[in-house]
Order: sequence, then structure tokens, then C-alpha cells
Amino acid sequence: MRTAKFQQVDVFADKLAQGNPALVVILNHWLSDEMQAISQVNLPEAFILRSMKYGWDYHIRWFTPVGEIKLCGHATLAAGNALFHQNKYHQKEVIFHSSHGKITKDDQTLRCVFPSWGYEPHAFICPAIEGFLNKAAFEVLTKRGDLMVDLEHEDVSCYQPDFNALAHIDKYRGVIVTAQTTDAGTNYLRCFAPGGISEDPATGSAHCVIAPYWFEKLGKNKLTAIQGLENKGEFCVARGNEVLIYGHAQYLRGVIP
Repeated sequence: MRTAKFQQVDVFADKLAQGNPALVVILNHWLSDEMQAISQVNLPEAFILRSMKYGWDYHIRWFTPVGEIKLCGHATLAAGNALFHQNKYHQKEVIFHSSHGKITKDDQTLRCVFPSWGYEPHAFICPAIEGFLNKAAFEVLTKRGDLMVDLEHEDVSCYQPDFNALAHIDKYRGVIVTAQTTDAGTNYLRCFAPGGISEDPATGSAHCVIAPYWFEKLGKNKLTAIQGLENKGEFCVARGNEVLIYGHAQYLRGVIP
């Protein structure tokens, strides 16, 4: 495989080694099987960009070590951050051609527009989900392949999931465990993925589901979300016909031999 230059971006972090890292490789054309090989590096997500012929429009695809995925929120923000670092003309906006995504930049803050998927009540809780949660939930909701569970804040922050049970919930893209904190404008969440990543440190796309839920439940138009345990990611989320996610990012670069 040819040498590939990459940028590593820690997203939803105001200092290095926090938030969620993603690898960015910017290409002039797709590399077919080599893209999946690049994504085998030891990072939660890896993704590839291909610039279009004119302007600041780009195609984007997202990869993990186990395969290509349909959407990765933190990797999309990482892509925008990497492009802004390469920009000598102080461009403030990047458009990604996928099913999602315009990204804008203001100083060190990134903003990305995602769809508001909403949520639906999930009536039947299968034994695998009960085994994974091992706790009583206030509400269980679902949308677009994500399962969201509303728990007490104390339960989320010290939650010890059963990862053996998680492997059997392969019907879902991800399981989001969330709760309101003592601050009425802040929610706490953790995200687990049956398909290869046990726990994701900071998940932008999760807010397509949980943001509409908290907006409606709390009657607010803007929220702060905190995710993870040790390397916490912090998001700000604004309400509208779409979900506006914004936060800080830290940037590194190097070479994949």
C-alpha cells in the first residue's frame, strides 16, 4: 500500500487526549480496498475524503476497522477541522456531499448541521437488551437503528454494561444510555455499538436521536451534552428543523507507512 498522509483530530475536546479521535486522509480519488486497510489503525474511527473539482465541496466516506459505515458525526467534524487547517485563504465553510453535512468554523469552534431524526417509543424490550442494561429504564426509544434509554444520571455515570449481552443486540447500530444531570440544560450520555466498538467516547450522530428527545422533554432550544468517562467529550446542541452540533477540536498530523 502507498504511504498515506493523515491528520488526527480529537473532536469535542478543548485539549489533546480528550473527546473522540478520528483519522482524516484527504485524497484526489478513492483507493478502493486500500481505504479499508488504512482504517485498521488503532483509532475508534477512520474516514476518507475526496475533493471535488471546484470550490470547497467534498465527498466523504466513513470507515471503522470492521467496515464502512453510513454516518459518523465526530469524524465529519474532524474532516472539517483538518481541511480548515490546510486552508491558506481562511475559508469558513465546507460542504460534504453525503446524506449529511455542512460544516462551518469560527475561531476554534466547529459547527455541523445534522438531520433531526426524532424518536419513537420502543414497546418490546428483548431479553438481550434487559441483560445489557441490567437497570430499570424510565423510557426506551428507537429511531434509524439506534436504541436510546433514559436512566437516572447516577446510573449512567457509573454504569457497568454487560458487553457479552451487547454482542447479541446486533439489530441496532448503537445503544445510547442518557440522563438529565442536576443542571436542567445538560444531559449526560454514553454510546455503545454492537458492531465493533464497545463504547464510543464522543458520538455526534447520536444527537440526531437524543437531541429531539431532550428538547421536547426539557422545553429548551439549546443544550449541553457530556459523554464518556475518562476522556469526556462535550457538545453544544441547538434546536431547529435540523440539529446543530458544535464544539472544539485538537489537531495532529503524520504519515501511515
